[in-house]
Amino acid sequence: GVTLRSMDVTDTGAAAGQPGVELTGAGNGLTLSGTVDVAMQSARAVSVAGAALSGELANTTVTAGTAGGVSLTNTTGSLTFRNLALTTSGTTAAFALTNAAAVDVDGTGSAATVTANGGPAVDATGLTGGSDLVFDTITASGTPTKGVNLDGTGNWTFSAGAGSAISGATSVGFDVNGGSGPVGYAGSIANGTGEAVDVTGRSGDTTVSGNITGNGGTGITIANNTAGTTTLSGTSKTLNTGANAAVTLSSNTGHTIALTGGGLDIDTTTGTGLSATGGGSVTVQGTGNTVDSVSAPALSVANTTIGAGNLTFQRVSSGNATAAADPANGIVLNNTGTAAGNGGLMVTGTGGTCTAATPTCTGGTIQSLVGADDSSFTPVGTGIVLTSTRAPSLSSMRVRNASNYAIRGNQLTNLTLANSLIDGTNGTNEASPFSDGSISFDTILGTNSITGSEISGGWQRNIRVDHASGVGGGTMTLNVTGNNIHDTVGTAPDDGVFVEAENTDNYTVNVANNTLQNHGGDHVNVTMINSATIDVSITGNNLQNP
Repeated sequence: GVTLRSMDVTDTGAAAGQPGVELTGAGNGLTLSGTVDVAMQSARAVSVAGAALSGELANTTVTAGTAGGVSLTNTTGSLTFRNLALTTSGTTAAFALTNAAAVDVDGTGSAATVTANGGPAVDATGLTGGSDLVFDTITASGTPTKGVNLDGTGNWTFSAGAGSAISGATSVGFDVNGGSGPVGYAGSIANGTGEAVDVTGRSGDTTVSGNITGNGGTGITIANNTAGTTTLSGTSKTLNTGANAAVTLSSNTGHTIALTGGGLDIDTTTGTGLSATGGGSVTVQGTGNTVDSVSAPALSVANTTIGAGNLTFQRVSSGNATAAADPANGIVLNNTGTAAGNGGLMVTGTGGTCTAATPTCTGGTIQSLVGADDSSFTPVGTGIVLTSTRAPSLSSMRVRNASNYAIRGNQLTNLTLANSLIDGTNGTNEASPFSDGSISFDTILGTNSITGSEISGGWQRNIRVDHASGVGGGTMTLNVTGNNIHDTVGTAPDDGVFVEAENTDNYTVNVANNTLQNHGGDHVNVTMINSATIDVSITGNNLQNP
């Protein structure tokens, strides 16, 4: 083996072409003792392959590297970098580890900075427990691959401070796969044509606390994680991904995902805005969160729990009134959790008038939904699907012109619909089992309210609550107050408000202070079958043109 003891390797004058410290060959060993410094201009400071390492480098510097700064491949033992300063250009990674055991970049009392122009700042694969990579700052710009790439197993760790920046990556800006140790990145990420953030196959915590910008690429992917958390907490997360999905969360059973800090701004054309499927828990928190999708669903959460922190958006819009393709749905919530500890979707808007006469509707517009006849609980041709979900709160939203339903729901608990507009024509088929209309619910539970809204355009009915015969219902309260409900529009238009209870249902229905007009059937029809119980109050309504 080789021992370097208290030495200084410095490249002066004409730039050297070989690394400052280079050792290749299985069975070799490299031991560092005392203070060992390596300072290079364009060549690598350290290049070791297949050796057993021991000790530490006190100062490792590359000022204008053209072939990377540090490369360790298939090394055993351990190596610590105290002070590290790498500045490189070209496509080779500035700090590269491949199956290198127990590498420590020690930020405690030391300074570790990496700047790469044209290649990855850090490319570390085959990481295992015992590697702790702590950087003050990393900068990667214009890389044809990835800005930071981390891959491994065990409890290795990584962190990069708030002055870090990744920009122009054509593959992935920040890519982390595997491992159970904490990973933190506090800098900004602005991808090129690639993906901004990719977190996969992990059982540990990952935190990206800087701002994220993704224009034209594939946005953010968090997938196949089995434990731990992923938190994106920057105050600005801007994703303009066109035909690509902006945020894709999939198969994260046992994993918790939180987009916090507000400032989530998603814009797509034919790509889904935010999709969460296949397990785990997700929240979107903070203010100013928006999703706008022209020809695709804006938000789809299926078989994934909405956490107690809720999915909070200022605006959610989907669909168009142009020649662009029309989406099948605007919002889909399916099996997101109905227990008391679960959260719900909150669309807040910013106030203002949301009526047909003044359709400001600051909570977003969902329109022009297409699809064949579909009586399921997750139908196409439907603006908002609410199935097995808890406490959705929709304010200042407009939903219009859906081929089946504007809003469709089942096993829905504690709905709030306020200051919203349901208009256009919603549905094409009044026949059973379709019963197309503006708002169509089967089983709803808890306390539900529809207030201060304008609701029209139901093909059969404007508001329907009626679960299938033989299907268990339950106990619920429905308050329909202060609305303008008018104009069922189909070939056989029917009721304005229709509620039917049967079997052991126990319903309380309050219909108060509404204007109801121009319905083909009854303005209000409340029906009780078998041994159901209904407590009904219909007061202070203005009924016109029955």
